[in-house]
Amino acid sequence: MQQMKCRDAFAAECGLFTKIYMEDSKMVEKKDTKSVHRIIPCPDYDVTGVESWLSYMAEQGYILRDGGVFRGIAAFDRCEPEKVRYRLQPAQKGFVLYDNDGPSDDEVELNGAFGWKYVAKYGVFHIYRADDIDAREMDTDPDVQAMAMNSLHRSQRFNIIWMSIWIIVYLALVFTSQPFLSMVNRGSLISIALVLCVIIFIVTGLVKAVSLYRLRRKILDGDSLGSGTNWRRGARIYTVKAVVGIIAYVAMIVFGCMFILSDGVDRNQMPLSEYQGEVPFQTITDLVSCSDIQNVDNVDDDVNTISKWSDILWPENYKVYEYGDIVYTDGNICHGGLVITYHEAKNEWLANKLYQAYVQRAKQQSDYEKIDMKIAGLDDVDAYWDGSESVIMRKGRRLIVASFYMSGENRHEGDLEEWAGCIAESLE
Repeated sequence: MQQMKCRDAFAAECGLFTKIYMEDSKMVEKKDTKSVHRIIPCPDYDVTGVESWLSYMAEQGYILRDGGVFRGIAAFDRCEPEKVRYRLQPAQKGFVLYDNDGPSDDEVELNGAFGWKYVAKYGVFHIYRADDIDAREMDTDPDVQAMAMNSLHRSQRFNIIWMSIWIIVYLALVFTSQPFLSMVNRGSLISIALVLCVIIFIVTGLVKAVSLYRLRRKILDGDSLGSGTNWRRGARIYTVKAVVGIIAYVAMIVFGCMFILSDGVDRNQMPLSEYQGEVPFQTITDLVSCSDIQNVDNVDDDVNTISKWSDILWPENYKVYEYGDIVYTDGNICHGGLVITYHEAKNEWLANKLYQAYVQRAKQQSDYEKIDMKIAGLDDVDAYWDGSESVIMRKGRRLIVASFYMSGENRHEGDLEEWAGCIAESLE
């Protein structure tokens, strides 16, 4: 249910951005529409491009609303077509993620005295508008702009580094060093999508940091920011990139939510008695095929459970919990249980990688103790003690992890190898 809510939220966000993009492409509104939204077709560091685009929109009858910029989307109010001028000034404050603070009162008052009104903030720049096209040009002293850009660049660099560290730590905690286990248990598509979104998010931030650095160097070299750049050049490409970036940002949050919620533990679990199908491996009741075992009693199918799920890379997966009394032919009884995890991969390479991941995870346990075991006919086998006796077995594309929880002193010597051999027959 929670995953469905995440997917619905993601779909709603995608629908919103698709609507905005279609509006931007078609430039069609009803006559009575008082406001419209557009994706800004230039990054904030393309100063002259943004300025010329905003002036173009005013000539088309759309004036930028006060505070009308949010994450690259601009809100306009309809007006009579007019010629106005826009200027972007580097924010004096360092850039802080989600900071939407405007300029200082002194800065607004000073620029206002020359006919420039503060409108909105776009990235690391403040947007000003002059309704009088003959208004005195804003202060474009390269030294002043360079000081602001130096501050912005340092802050942007800090934020990129901090963001990257946070994301790396986040992924390390989520994936634990075993990405293949995460994919098979939490879902390959969700895991891969989350990684891609994070990569896009990081790359986008790095590209912006590099662009701001180049702009800073330009100002330090004595060049003015200027005006009049043709914003149409590369507008379509950037708009697509902007849409992808926005979707990636939203998707990262959504997929992260889905990843955490789909913990992969006992999903779709049901009582074994309610399961109508068959499992492709030996269970505890099948151990009667082993020598020395007469039968298995007191197996409560209402307590014992089974989980079954599918994944694009591992189409068939099971996890079965069974508990009961193993009755030997000599009359001895041993109470215990058997937990089996089964995976069938799309190919042998994936199965081998998953096998190695299970072995690596087992070796990380503090009470891990290897058990020498060989089972004929298997490609890989690893047996160990980590509080219980466990065996990891692989044959081709199929993999079984079996853990035996047996209590009492009535176990026969060599039971583990014999029982594991019985279960291994399921892989033939």
